[in-house]
Amino acid sequence: MSRLEAVKTLLASEPRARGRVLDAGTGGGYMTAILASLGPSELVSVSVDEAAFAEARERSEVVAGAAAAGKLRFLLGDLADPDLLPVAAFDLVVADYLLAAVASHRPFRELEVLERLARLLAPGGLLVVTGMEPFEPARTPEQEAIRAVLRWWGALTFLGGEEMYRESPSWWVAGRLRERGLSVEEPVSSEPLVWSIALLQRLAQEGLRQAAASGDPALERFAAKRLAALVRRAARLPGFASGDRKVAWSQDWVVRAWGPA
Repeated sequence: MSRLEAVKTLLASEPRARGRVLDAGTGGGYMTAILASLGPSELVSVSVDEAAFAEARERSEVVAGAAAAGKLRFLLGDLADPDLLPVAAFDLVVADYLLAAVASHRPFRELEVLERLARLLAPGGLLVVTGMEPFEPARTPEQEAIRAVLRWWGALTFLGGEEMYRESPSWWVAGRLRERGLSVEEPVSSEPLVWSIALLQRLAQEGLRQAAASGDPALERFAAKRLAALVRRAARLPGFASGDRKVAWSQDWVVRAWGPA
């Protein structure tokens, strides 16, 4: 199952999900909608991007219904800010793909944000963190093709004015939470992530948008040629043959940690 399905399954019988809940990082609103569907007494969804709230509100109303969504409050702010939610005590805090977003927008503050999330728990509260395992070295031509497109996407993102994308491994997150006195279960892994030519094409297009944001027309032209060549080369590999095959590489993870009672 996917990480979202795994979180929903893990929380389905969790009484803390019916209490005061924090969605630490609204993103596309998928996790906000899942948490709203579990019937919390209060749900706060936090983001540094106010534009995320409209989509999250719509998803929550579709998934959980207007009544459940009525218990949802959106809060604009940075979770690393100690003045945000200064006296909050949540029964459940969920951070879905938050650390990668922190790496992209608030570089090297991942540990600071983890500490902040732990402090937001009520006594005995539950913290759920999800992410993706960093890529191991490529072992097949298909994986190397994926890696090549990801390298260009990451480099162009940086040149377009954003920070480099960086994942945190589950073992690192679990270890840092244990150091802060939380009881941590072994990470739960999702089904393998799958990569298709269509996904590589979307990554290439996102890279080109970032190249355009750099303001360098020569870079944009060169990136367009290079990314097109990389995607064409990938499409000729057996694992991507016919355009509809998918290559499995890496997986998401879910870490659960309980604060002291």
